[in-house]
Amino acid sequence: MQRLTVYSHPLRIIWQEAPIGRLLQGATPVYAKTLISRLFTLCAQAHSAAAALLLFPEKKPDMQAAQQELARETLRRALTDWLPLFSHRQATAEEWALLRRGELSPLASTIFFDDDPQTWLAAGVKGWEAWFFARAF
Repeated sequence: MQRLTVYSHPLRIIWQEAPIGRLLQGATPVYAKTLISRLFTLCAQAHSAAAALLLFPEKKPDMQAAQQELARETLRRALTDWLPLFSHRQATAEEWALLRRGELSPLASTIFFDDDPQTWLAAGVKGWEAWFFARAF
């Protein structure tokens, strides 16, 4: 819900945030949480969890849905953007099928780790840099 305005002489781009505060003014906490998750459809679970933390601090929101969404969105971006850029290949039909079926751990192992995740994490920054540069160039 952000607005982009382009002027041509000289070219200027003005990026304005949506006036969310005005929409939420006077809203009940339950309605505000619902509205926020509807307005921010990208990572809606994360926005909903953040709103719940703010509006209902005494309750602990279920973060599992937000974490699953983050993993799914990260892997989707990896398939669409990162593989062609860093690995110089397109995602396979099987990789897309893993994402659609929600099999995120096997997909992450295939794309990122070339190994099990624990071994990859244990490599640390030097290992990750070596992994990145081996694929980037």
